[in-house]
Amino acid sequence: MKGFKFLGVILGLLFSLVISLSSVYPQEVTTIRDVLVSPDELVRMVDDPNVRIIDARPPEKYKLSHIKNAINIWHADLYDPTALKGIILSPTELEKKIRSYGINNENIVVIYCTKGKFAGRIFWILDYLGHKNLKMLNGGFGIWRRKNYPVTTEVRSFGLGNFAANPDPSKIATKNYVLAHLSDPDVVIIDARTAAEYAGKITMTERAGHIKGAINIDWRENVTRSGQFKPVEELKRIYEAKGVTKDKEAIGYCCTSVRAGNTYLVLRYLLGYPMVRVYDGAFMEWGTDSTTPIE
Repeated sequence: MKGFKFLGVILGLLFSLVISLSSVYPQEVTTIRDVLVSPDELVRMVDDPNVRIIDARPPEKYKLSHIKNAINIWHADLYDPTALKGIILSPTELEKKIRSYGINNENIVVIYCTKGKFAGRIFWILDYLGHKNLKMLNGGFGIWRRKNYPVTTEVRSFGLGNFAANPDPSKIATKNYVLAHLSDPDVVIIDARTAAEYAGKITMTERAGHIKGAINIDWRENVTRSGQFKPVEELKRIYEAKGVTKDKEAIGYCCTSVRAGNTYLVLRYLLGYPMVRVYDGAFMEWGTDSTTPIE
């Protein structure tokens, strides 16, 4: 009997140690199997009343044809019209918008576009706001069509949803946050734009170039020519080769952080990086401010 009591004490101590360690060290987040769905999986979900499918393509593309029961959410409709181009609405206003699309807290939300650029933006916004069951169609609308799965022109609508925003400040970066971490060796800033934009050969802002110290990994490096995400090991090699490792906090941006959403999904959910933010103001804000350091 004493032996059983001793064993119970030991097990209790081990359990307490595991719990304490889990509060100190970041845990692995959702894996690739949880966040991506294939066309074969989605075709069995389209009529599920608990599923909301978001077509993140431009409205004119949605009108031509889309997946059955998909609703259209264009990223620009979620921006603050009084702010600099590309900055999202406040969490309170975003909550109203998301509810108006008929999205509920308990819904499985599957997002798609063509190759993951616009879908990544919507994914990050909803993830930042606290939705717990987000997925992306791997390969987008293109692979859906190549599979000859049915499409429609019918515009689907739902009643008012109950989505309640619970924004996570650890998933977003402001200009001041980026400024404060420019010289931080534990933070890596990722420019998801093209090499030409990064080098300042192409610009949409008053100043050209990139945020001082940022490294360049074009978001298109994340996907194959067909729009599917590259294998995890290949993605890992791409990012680690540029010094983007799990022990560092990663901050992604592009021009208006549309493309950075795809980078966010890759780092946080496909590679399991625990500390990933999106700089929402992006280079549109940084390049417009004459006081911010650029290279």
